[in-house]
Amino acid sequence: MASFAKVRHERAIGAHRLGLAVMLLSASLLVACEHDGTGGAAAMPGVSASSSSCAGEVSAYHSVLDNDLAMGHVAQSVYDKASAEAVRASGLCRDGREAEGLAALRATKTRFGYR
Repeated sequence: MASFAKVRHERAIGAHRLGLAVMLLSASLLVACEHDGTGGAAAMPGVSASSSSCAGEVSAYHSVLDNDLAMGHVAQSVYDKASAEAVRASGLCRDGREAEGLAALRATKTRFGYR
């Protein structure tokens, strides 16, 4: 019985840490935005408005990967490969090649079993 309580406690701590990580990521994304003077928010510095969606998609996928690794749902070797492919897709987005970046991200998700 003590072992079951310990496992539940460890899961609760893991869930709390995940929630904290998501909150910190969201806060950092909000801080990175700048007001553009037109009533809206501009994209993060260094990311064009057209590629911000692409970069956001890659960032969201990378967050899912990080979570899956932390929760033990994916092996480190698989994480390393999927993360490297996500970094390449992010580079395409950053270079203004958002269609290619999104296509690369879709291929990566399919290859590693994500939707």
